[in-house]
Amino acid sequence: MADLPGGRRKSGKTNLGSVAAYLAEVAKDRNRRTVTYGDLQKEFGRIAQSWGKPLTDIVGWCAAKRVPLLPVLVVRKGEEVPPNGATVYREVGLLDDADLIAEQERCRAYDWSSVDFTDVTTMSSR
Repeated sequence: MADLPGGRRKSGKTNLGSVAAYLAEVAKDRNRRTVTYGDLQKEFGRIAQSWGKPLTDIVGWCAAKRVPLLPVLVVRKGEEVPPNGATVYREVGLLDDADLIAEQERCRAYDWSSVDFTDVTTMSSR
């Protein structure tokens, strides 16, 4: 197991709480608007193509907690919003780029300082 920045550990299992907390830090950073799948790979050691399930689980957790959906900050390289055809976003009513951009802004405006990410677990319906 290798050490990663911020005290995170690279292992076969992704700590969803660490990922959500990382996304909250991205949301608070005024100079960093989004994060790419490649950025997540570098930070957490999962290949870029394997983030669908973990991000879907974090969407489920955010929806259950009634907080902005942090995974909307994760985009493909060179893009500003996630694919608006993603099933998980359609299921929560984010149907087009305008909806996704509005949710990104909600993430940036939200006060994440009191949110406890230690209970982020698999909560999606998939």
